[in-house]
Amino acid sequence: MDTRRYLDRLAVDLRWQRPSDLRRDDLERWLADQSRQNKSARLRNAHQTAAKSFANWCVRSSRMSVNPFDRMPKANLDADRCRQRRALTTDDLRGLIFDAPNATERPPTRRSEAGDRPALRLTGGREA
Repeated sequence: MDTRRYLDRLAVDLRWQRPSDLRRDDLERWLADQSRQNKSARLRNAHQTAAKSFANWCVRSSRMSVNPFDRMPKANLDADRCRQRRALTTDDLRGLIFDAPNATERPPTRRSEAGDRPALRLTGGREA
């Protein structure tokens, strides 16, 4: 689960051990540092969302009285695109169709082993 991984990363990097350790200024500093390291806005927002969701749960379960991350603004995804999306050109599409049957196997990942995504690339020769 990605949320757990994001929270674990924040806990290690920010030395959060208990709900009372969760501080907005720590997270803001960490996010700014990630931005300086050219981490994407999407990844930074995912970490921030995980922290906010966890703090919301702490408030609901009476472990905290307020969420320190409430109303914290997120990074602008449109201003920080790592990859500019575009339509495929005719040559791109031809190359994709031509190369698909010869694609090599994808190395297994934790997600593919869990069955969340296929472990093999498209082959073009088989019907789904």
